[in-house]
Formats: sequence, structure tokens, C-alpha cells
Amino acid sequence: MLKGRGFTIIEILTTITILGIVASIAAPEYWRLKERDDYRNAGQALFDTILDARNAALTNKFCNDESISVRWAVSIDTNADPVVYQLRCYSNDTDYTEETPVVTLLNSEIETIDFNEDNSPDLMDGSTGHLFPESLMLSFFSGGVTGRLEYDDGSLHKEESVTMVIGHDTTDYQHTICFNRVSGFPTFNKTGDTCQDY
Repeated sequence: MLKGRGFTIIEILTTITILGIVASIAAPEYWRLKERDDYRNAGQALFDTILDARNAALTNKFCNDESISVRWAVSIDTNADPVVYQLRCYSNDTDYTEETPVVTLLNSEIETIDFNEDNSPDLMDGSTGHLFPESLMLSFFSGGVTGRLEYDDGSLHKEESVTMVIGHDTTDYQHTICFNRVSGFPTFNKTGDTCQDY
């Protein structure tokens, strides 16, 4: 009768050592990919929120408090660290309800904000004399596709278009959100610093 043969201590230790080496090689790559995916998902979530605002305006959706909406907006606090944003429904030009809680843009930092694509006002990159505005708001008027683009740097400014480059906070990954208030259709470039054409 044959006896079952088990593993020796040497074989078990060798296997554990090999698994440990493989795990130590794979773990940093796993965390790097996870961080990149979190960053991409955060950018996509911001863009989806902008599309939600546009769709709510197009369909004349009521605000959560059942008031009639005149516009839907995404307010971005560009000076917060990390950057945060929120979907809002306006029942008139100043009164709004918070449609979502404040959302944090994970693993991300705004690298540049360029209004009107001709550096007017000067390109804002957060490191020169042209600092980021306190807030940026992309709005859509109910019943249509036209929008409003405004920023606050102590006084309120209205612009025609914006290109906002959002970089990963520890790598050179970038994505870009662009918005033109006349066309009312935002675009999202997931892999670069230019506007995506459709």
C-alpha cells in the first residue's frame, strides 16, 4: 500500500518565499493602477455631473424641493484642496437647492484654466500671478441648451468658453473638460490637455 506524500518544510518555505517576491513586485503596480483608475473615475464623475445638469435643464426637471427650475449648475470650488464640486438647481437667479452633496475630486489637481481659448483673461495655472478663481460655475438654462459660464475672483465674470486641465496629483496623467456656453455641450478628453472634438 502506498503512503500519501506531503510537502516538506523546505518546499513550503520556498513556495511562500516565491509568492512573497511576486507580491512585492506586483503590489506597487497594482496600487499605481488603482490610483490612476480612481483619478479617471473622479474626472468622469465630474463630467457626468455636468451632463446631468444639462439633461435636467433640457427636460425642465423640477428641483428636489419641488420648485420650478430656471437653471441647473455645477459649482466648482477651484481653490479648495482637494477641489470639490456640487450640482445645484436654481429656482431664480440666486436661490438654489443642493441637488447632491459636495463631491471631492480624488487624486486630482487643476493645472490650468483657460477662458475663451485665447488667454483672455490670462491663462490661470495657480503658480503665476494669475491665480485660480475662487469658484467656477457651469450653468444650463431650463428648456434649452445654452448656458452660462462664470467665475468669481472677488468679482463676478462671465465668459464664453473654458478649458480646464485636471492633472493627477502624483503622475503626469491629465484629462480636460471643455465647455462653450453657446453650444451648451461640454466635452471630456480622458487622456490629454486639449479639448475633445465630436
